[in-house]
Amino acid sequence: MTPLEDGRSRLARSEVLPPAMAMDLATGLPKLKGDALAAVKHRGCHLQIIASAGSGKTEVVAQRVADLFADGVEPHALVAFTFTERAADELRRRIEQRAKARMGQEFLDHLNGCFIGTIHAYCLRMLQWMEHYLKGPGGAPPPLELDYDTALKEE
Repeated sequence: MTPLEDGRSRLARSEVLPPAMAMDLATGLPKLKGDALAAVKHRGCHLQIIASAGSGKTEVVAQRVADLFADGVEPHALVAFTFTERAADELRRRIEQRAKARMGQEFLDHLNGCFIGTIHAYCLRMLQWMEHYLKGPGGAPPPLELDYDTALKEE
């Protein structure tokens, strides 16, 4: 893992697991090794994973999030970004599978507090939250002219 200037860590492209992953016979989940496993177990700062298509990023992120949940991190304290809706759906599915395997079916009720989606949807959610927050109790909102449809089409 290589450190970034702000203290976060990033896995270099060549450090992520190879396309062929061994399966853990006990859990039925892909078994990670090397830097991919190090990314799952990494604690102490944010982690950014950058790698090419098919390199195993989704599996690393899914297992990392489930591992953090198992360590007691609350779902509302985590954000898992990806760039397309399809990738976000797959990431959510895998996180649900990994969390269920580690903590049981009842944990899935708490998973909605974790944002798993596109970075664009997250930014839109933050803008909407800020608009609501800045209104204040009984006050008029500050001028915030956003055309959400146009903003989403420009991505």
